[in-house]
Amino acid sequence: MERTEVKVRRAVKEDAPLLAWAVLESTRGHQARGFMDVRFSFLLPEREDEVLRVLRQMVEDDAPTCVRWDGFLVAELDSQAAAVLCCCGPREKPFDEYYALVERVVASQGWPAEWVDSLHQKYGRLTQV
Repeated sequence: MERTEVKVRRAVKEDAPLLAWAVLESTRGHQARGFMDVRFSFLLPEREDEVLRVLRQMVEDDAPTCVRWDGFLVAELDSQAAAVLCCCGPREKPFDEYYALVERVVASQGWPAEWVDSLHQKYGRLTQV
């Protein structure tokens, strides 16, 4: 019988692609589309690659948010990432920081102003909790 090595470690910034994917998938649950898909759907319809790129920027950002890379653990199976766990909540990393991060990342995309305006019309200003 071959032995399998399981290791749990703190995430590092280089895990950002995996963490962005985990954030996106966690918002989907058992549905085909989740919160992040819906939030960005009119900006990036059927563009999962672009949603993942935006989420990766959020994961890599220095802001102390619930999606920052240092709030995750990564489980490895035989040195390959197998699972991700978010290890923080709103007490440790308040949502106002998260909403400000979303606002900054959206503004940095160079998307047309009317896209960003429609995001605010649909969901309100993201910095208002």
